Formats: sequence, structure tokens, C-alpha cells
Amino acid sequence: MGQITFQITGGTPNYQVELIPDIGVSWTYGSAGVKTIYDIPAGSYQLKITDANGCIVISNGDIIITTTTTTEEPVTTTTCDPSKCDYGLLYNWYAVNTGKLAPTGWHVPSDAEWETLRLYVASQGWNYDGTTDAGTDTNNKQSKALAFTCGWKFSNNIGATGNVDYPSKRNISGFSGLSAGFRYDDNIFYSISLTGQWWSSTSYNSTRAIIRLMTDYSTYFTRNNYVLKKNGISVRCVRDYYEGWENDVPVIDYDGNEYDVVEIGTQLWLVQNLKVTHYNDGETIPNVEDNTAWAALTTGALCAYDNDWDTYACVPEPPTTTTTTTIIYCESPLCETALTVGTDGQGNYGFLRGFIGNIYPDCGSINAIGYFALSGGWIDVVFADNTYCDITLWIDSIEYQLGYVGYHPEYGGYVHGLQVGSNPLPSVGETCDVIICGIECTTTTTITIEPTTTTTTLEPTTTTTPTP
Repeated sequence: MGQITFQITGGTPNYQVELIPDIGVSWTYGSAGVKTIYDIPAGSYQLKITDANGCIVISNGDIIITTTTTTEEPVTTTTCDPSKCDYGLLYNWYAVNTGKLAPTGWHVPSDAEWETLRLYVASQGWNYDGTTDAGTDTNNKQSKALAFTCGWKFSNNIGATGNVDYPSKRNISGFSGLSAGFRYDDNIFYSISLTGQWWSSTSYNSTRAIIRLMTDYSTYFTRNNYVLKKNGISVRCVRDYYEGWENDVPVIDYDGNEYDVVEIGTQLWLVQNLKVTHYNDGETIPNVEDNTAWAALTTGALCAYDNDWDTYACVPEPPTTTTTTTIIYCESPLCETALTVGTDGQGNYGFLRGFIGNIYPDCGSINAIGYFALSGGWIDVVFADNTYCDITLWIDSIEYQLGYVGYHPEYGGYVHGLQVGSNPLPSVGETCDVIICGIECTTTTTITIEPTTTTTTLEPTTTTTPTP
């Protein structure tokens, strides 16, 4: 009988340790650190370590147990810490559609470019079972070859993304797809560790666009053309062309984040999900946390999963910008003019004539004719082509708020008036001030909320497993 000493770092406790092949015994540890298992029968083994999130590490070599005690020197293997996994950010499709989201020289792939990737994976025999059957874009065997080996919920389904079977095919492409979840149009965050979704640049209709996705329980790398553009989904980028590409040189986005590159067939892909907070021209991408505001968006925005930048984004949280549109009533006149009382040539009415000007936002450019109907004591103002402006008329420092009367072509347009009796009516030659006031004005207020915490970029943790 022998013993094996090894070290666990990273991951999330509890940790379950097993041997391959199975000897009918497993060990559970509530913390990381140096561990020793005893009374191991003679034979050749690999260690299998599973943490609480289902992240699995298998030692990359056989451990030989003879009748003497063997302590193996550790070899460090880099993997992710599922509790601090660098999932990147979630973007709505409107951010994708700007054409400015990807680093310079890169772009968000079209639906056709995603299909090129899928077909290449199948052609290389990277289906989980080693076949080259391409299947269809909704029923195939390619997810295991494209999914990262950590962070997926475990599944017992044969060949599924979350199953650790067929280890030689796990992420064989190097694409390293993460189960980053998504933000649905009802503003709720779903499916971290259960699904990975990525936008294409291809629109399906006015409200929906095409994505690619994989799930923990399936073998499919699936095309879905019925996803709302307002959803928050991960983004991967593909290089515009090969020229100028240097192997092993990271790609740097506007914020200074670095990304690895993998060559898959004739395409060059970023290995990590995008996590930039600015477009490539320097414009800030709004970080929208409020659910109602997110649902109403028709412009580009981003968020971290569950609005939790510390756990999921691994980049500093930018300020949250909230734009509020407030409707107010103008207290000061938008436009005013002094109009002189005249006659209609027949002595029936006193007229005020003048060009009011550009009334914003509701009235446009108005040729207003003010008149006073001596019969019945009406004070009226006529607008040639609009019915919606509120009018205040001042005569001898007395304010009169005029209401809409109706359309009167005989007076040249839409009449606003108030019956006040004959006393305030002006005489011919008298000057009156007509003030266009009380129109609804649109005021936009931008409020910037600084984050309460500062997150620094996290380096990947390491998991140590023994080799002989």
C-alpha cells in the first residue's frame, strides 16, 4: 500500500478527490492546501479533483504506487477559479450594431462566420465522438470541442457540454466558450454555469437578431434566430483579415484589456469574451443596471451578470449613467412679439398681425394673426397651421390664458381665445404683447453614479495536481 501527497489551490470548497481507475473510495476536503491520501493499492492512477461548482481537474500523468510510499512533485496547471470567473460583460445587440464594439482590426462575427466555425470543427473530427458529421445548425455534436473545461454545470448526458466524458475532445478547438449566462428582456439574469450565448452581427428582423449558444446538458452548438435585440449577451470577436497578425501577441481593446487569439481553420478568434466599456472610438458604452431602463433601450448598453462586477466581470466597474427626460412647463416666454391693433378694412374687427417665429418644440414656424372680436368680448389669436400651442396674451400688464376654440378658415387658421368682456379690448393703434408660453419643454438630465467599490483585474488562479 502507498500514499499520495498533493496540493489543492483555487476553486470552491468542498473538494471531492477520486482516483482513476476508481478504487471504491473518495475523499472530501473542506479547504484547499496540501493533502495526503493513504492506503492506496499498488497500481497506476490519475487524480480527479471536483470542486463545489463542478469544476474538474485531472492530473496530467500517471501516479505509480508500489509497495513503498510515493510522494509526487507537483506540476502547476492553470485553470479558472469558478467563484471569480472572468466571464466578460453582457451587451445588447444595439451595441453590436454600432460597428464600434470590437477592438480595431476585429469585428463581431456574422451568422455566416459562426457557421464557418461550426463546420470546421466537425470537419476535423472534433465532434465529441470523433465523427465528422456536421449535423445541422440546431442539431449537432460540436459544443464539447468549443466549450471551456471549467465553469459548466455537470451533466450525465453523453457528449454534453457539461459532461467530462471524451476528455480528448474537451475544448480541442481552443475556443474556450464560457457559460456566462445572459440578461433576458424581462431584465432578469439567467443561466450562469448553464448556458453560453454569443451575438452575431446579423439582424433577423426589427426586434430580433441571430446568436449562437451552447448549454450544459446538450451536445449542440446551436443557431437561434429569435432572440430579442434588447437581451444582454456575450460577445466574441473575429479578426478582419490575417495580414498583420502576430502569433502569441495579445489583442488590446480601448480600455487596455488583453485577449488571447486562437487560430481555428481560416479564422482568428479572441479566446475571451469581450469586456470593454468603451467603443473603439473612445465613446463610453452606458452601464445600465436599472431594469426598466434596460427594457426600454434601443441604443447600445452593457452590464455585468447580475450587475455583480466583482464576481463575474473581472474589470473595474464604470460609473452608472442614468439619463432622465423631464417634461416641464416653460415659465419664461419662448417667443414674443408686439402686435399693433388695426382694422379689417370694414371696421368689423381689430386685427393684430405679425410673424411669431420658430416655436419649439411643439409649434414649429408659425405665421400668427392675432385678432380681437369686438362682438361678444372675445380675445383671440389665430395660428395658421397648428392647434397645440398654449397662448398667454398680455394687455396692460394683465395676463390672459387663451384656450383652443377651433379651426376657422375665415380667420386664417386655428383659433385660441378667451371671452373676457369688452373692457380690456384695445383700441385701433394700440400695441399689445403676445407671448407664446406654457409649451411643454423637454429637458434631459444626465446623472452619473460612481461605483461604491473598485475592482482590479484578476489573474487566473492555479490548481496544482501531481504527476509522477
